[in-house]
Amino acid sequence: MPVAAWGQTKGQIQWIRQFGSSRDDFGYGVAADASGNIYIAGYTLGALPSQTSTGWSDAFVRKYNASGTELWTRQFGSSSPDFALGVTADASGNVYVAGYTYGVLPGQISAGYTDAFVRKYDASGTELWTRQFGSSSYEAATGVAADASGNIYVAGYTGGVLPGQTRASTGYPDAFVRKYDASGTEIWTRQFGSSADDLALGVAADASGNVYVAGYTYGVLPGQTSPGSTDAFVRTYDASGTELWTHQFGSSSADIASGVTADASRNLYVAGQTYGTLPDRTSAGWSDAFVRKYDASGTELWTRQFGSASYEAATAVAADASGNTYVAGYTWGALPGQTGAGRGDAFVRKYDASGTELWTFQFGSSSDDVAFGVAADAPGNIYVAGHTYGALPGQISAGFFDAFVVKLVEYTPVAIDIKPGGFPNSINLGSGGSVPVAILSSATFDATTVNPRTVTLAGASVALRGNGTPNASIQDVNGDRRLDLLVHVPAAALQLSRTDTLATLTGQTYSGQWIQGSDSVRIVP
Repeated sequence: MPVAAWGQTKGQIQWIRQFGSSRDDFGYGVAADASGNIYIAGYTLGALPSQTSTGWSDAFVRKYNASGTELWTRQFGSSSPDFALGVTADASGNVYVAGYTYGVLPGQISAGYTDAFVRKYDASGTELWTRQFGSSSYEAATGVAADASGNIYVAGYTGGVLPGQTRASTGYPDAFVRKYDASGTEIWTRQFGSSADDLALGVAADASGNVYVAGYTYGVLPGQTSPGSTDAFVRTYDASGTELWTHQFGSSSADIASGVTADASRNLYVAGQTYGTLPDRTSAGWSDAFVRKYDASGTELWTRQFGSASYEAATAVAADASGNTYVAGYTWGALPGQTGAGRGDAFVRKYDASGTELWTFQFGSSSDDVAFGVAADAPGNIYVAGHTYGALPGQISAGFFDAFVVKLVEYTPVAIDIKPGGFPNSINLGSGGSVPVAILSSATFDATTVNPRTVTLAGASVALRGNGTPNASIQDVNGDRRLDLLVHVPAAALQLSRTDTLATLTGQTYSGQWIQGSDSVRIVP
C-alpha cells in the first residue's frame, strides 16, 4: 500500500563533512562548479590530514565531488599567519582562493604589514598562479568572484594606498575591488570609501562582467546619506571599472552587509545583519539577519529582516537559476518554526523571486556552530560552509573548532509502493531475494523520468542485471493509466532493523531533480 508523501519541498541534509586538525580549523567560503564539485576554503592552526603546516596559521582549500568524497586538499601559507576567507570556481573548473597573509607566500613579495592574496588552482589542484598585493600598511581580501569570461574579482579593505589609487580617508581603512584576467594580470583596481572606516566583505560578478561589492561604512560614501552609526552598502561597477551606482542603507543603529550575489537576470541580493529596524521592517531581537533585492538599475525590490528574540547574522547569500535566494548565517536562538541544537546554530533560509520565504533550516551541534558561506548549483543543490565547536550529526570532532560543509537537497515528495498490491509489505532481510518497489506517476510527476541508477531504498541501490543495467522497468503498476517505474532492490542490502516500520526511497530524475517517498514495511525472520 503506497504512502503518499505530498507536501512542501524543503531543504534536507544529504551529507555533512566535518574535518580538521587537532587544533582550530575554520571554514569560511564555499563554491560549486558546473560538474557538481564543491570547494570549501578557510584556515587552520594545525595540519590537516596529509598536509603540512607552514606557519602559525595556514590557508586551505578542499574539493569534494557531488557525493561528498574528498578529491584533494591544499594547505598553504608563509611562515607567518595566513587566512583564506573566500573561494569561487569558474566555468572550466578552476578554483580561486582569496585571503590575507602576514608573511610572504612562495614566489611573492610582501608589500606591508599584511597583504591580500588570490591563488588559482586548476581542477586537479595544481597551483597555476598566486598574486600577493597591498600597500605599505595592511590589507585583507575578504571575497572573490569569477565571471563567464574567466576574469577574477577580489574585494577587501586596505589601511593604505594601493598602487595607482587615492586614499579616501586618513587613518581609516578603505574598501577595494581588483580585477584580474584568467592569467593573473591585473586589469584595474578601485579603492573607495568615506572619511571614516569602509570595509568590503563580499563581491559578485554577473554574466556581463559587472561587479558588485558589498560591505559597511562608518561614514558617508560619495553621493549617499548615512541613516545610522554604521551602514551597509553595495556598489556596482561595469566591466571596465566604471562605477554605475552605489546604495548606502540601514537603520538608525548599526548595519553590516556581509554577502552579495547576482542572478541570471542581473538582480542583486545583499545579505547581512542589523542591530536596528530597517525601513518598513520589524526587529525580532538584539541583532537580526536581513536580505535585500535590487534590480539591475539599483532599484530596491524588497527587503526581509528576520530573527529570533536573540542574536542573528546573515553572512552569505546565493541565488539559483530560477531566481530563488539562499541566505546563510548563524543564530543564538531559535528561528520561527525551528529548534535550537546548541548554544549557537547555523541556518540557511530560502526565498522565492518575490521574497516569499519557502523554508528555513537551522542545524548544529550541542555547542557553537556558525555558517559563513553558501552556494547553489545548477540542479538546485545547496551547500553551506562554516565551523563548529562540537560534533555535527553523524560526525566526529577532530579538535577544537572544525570546518564543515553541508549539502542540502530539495526532495520532491512522491508516492511509492513497496511490493505493489501487497500489504503489510513483509520483508525477510536474509532471504537472498529482491524487493520490488514502484515509484508512482501522478498528474504532476512523471516517474519515468527517474534515473534508476540513482534510486536507493533504505540505503540500498537497485539490483543490477547480468549486463550491468539496473533491474528496472516501466509499466502501469496501479492501473491508473499512468506509466510508473518499477525497480528491484536486494533485500540483504536494505539498512533496516526488526523494529523499523517505514522505508524511505530517494532518487534523481535525469534532469537532476531529487525525489523522496516512503512506504510501510514489516521486517520478518
